[in-house]
Amino acid sequence: MLTNSVIKHNFDLQHPSVLHLSQQLDLLIIKPMEIF
Repeated sequence: MLTNSVIKHNFDLQHPSVLHLSQQLDLLIIKPMEIF
């Protein structure tokens, strides 16, 4: 139980950077498609 909450806490801390990374990837993928 405790380990699970620690893992969740770590994930919550990392989540914003993961979200930011996926947004950057979306920009890289979507922008060229809009050009074509």
